[in-house]
Amino acid sequence: MLGQLRAMRKQLDEMEKAAAMTISKERARLIIHKPTKNVWAALEVIEEGFPYWNLKLIVTHHGPTDAFNVRGAGTIRIIPDIRLPKEVRIKDRGELKIDNYVRSETGAIAVYVFTTIEPDIAKDIDQGELFLHVYGDIIYEDTFGQERKTPFYYVWRVEAFQPDDEIPNWEFVGNWTFGGDPEDNRAT
Repeated sequence: MLGQLRAMRKQLDEMEKAAAMTISKERARLIIHKPTKNVWAALEVIEEGFPYWNLKLIVTHHGPTDAFNVRGAGTIRIIPDIRLPKEVRIKDRGELKIDNYVRSETGAIAVYVFTTIEPDIAKDIDQGELFLHVYGDIIYEDTFGQERKTPFYYVWRVEAFQPDDEIPNWEFVGNWTFGGDPEDNRAT
């Protein structure tokens, strides 16, 4: 009798593994891509003459099934530190507008994170004195009813360098980097 129970348990374990593999292959996957453009090309001014901006992020769907009950949060913080404490990122969330139903064949989806940037702040960003942090997540359910969460955290950082020691001019080069820890940037 004990042998039969062990055989049944082994069979059940194998069935669970097969089901998990099927779900992994067949489920929806939403990914938020790190911006590739310069920060001022990725930011879109809302109205000329005002310091209101939207940062454009691209979400893509990878997977053969749809995503349901999709919702998102996103925030921009501009601070003098390259790292933003996780406890701040958890509490400080704005809404990220995205359709609540994303079909599997959907192409790139643009989502926007709002911020205000005054001209003096923009100058400090351009000179590497301030870092622009954008972070948040997209939460959705796959076709199997499993809730999924895809966090993102990107930082625009500018570094100064002197191309020629004889010329006292500094050049500033910026790029987007992943912020935080690996679990802050992952597709689920």
